[in-house]
Amino acid sequence: MCQLISAVRYMHMRWIAHRDLKLENILLFADKSVKIADFGFCREVKSEADMSLTFCGSKAYSAPEILLGRAYPPFKADVWSLGVIAFVIVTNRMPFDERVSSNTIIVNAQQERSYHYPRNLMISEECQQTIDTMMTFDYENRPNIHEAMNLPWFDIMKPFRRPRNDNIHDTFKQPHY
Repeated sequence: MCQLISAVRYMHMRWIAHRDLKLENILLFADKSVKIADFGFCREVKSEADMSLTFCGSKAYSAPEILLGRAYPPFKADVWSLGVIAFVIVTNRMPFDERVSSNTIIVNAQQERSYHYPRNLMISEECQQTIDTMMTFDYENRPNIHEAMNLPWFDIMKPFRRPRNDNIHDTFKQPHY
């Protein structure tokens, strides 16, 4: 998940919104590296306040404002989609039933945390809080990608991130304080 959120942060820093983040567009390689695929709906964003009107992406991963047909900030919609992806990775199920209508998903999303974490899974409070924050119904209260990276669950995972330098010899040459 850390690689994925870092990749989205990289795109957002270059003013690109993906707008179709979903598990099917994430490639996992044998070396455990992650790549994002399918940039067919991506768009250049002029500023944080820039809004999109186009309905794109998959209903099950779409932010409520998209399902409502309203103008939406594409960066915040990407964060919602990452929250859905995190939920699926952790629970092995979708937070909302994708077979129901968009209106039903919206009504469910409006209710404070209407999705439920399976009781038989031991999911940390930090993980739940991070997913809940990324899936905040009102996009004005939803974090941007930089804020999302500092949420508790990602903070805990920081020590486990893979070093950027894959050359082991260079790693030993660097001071470690």
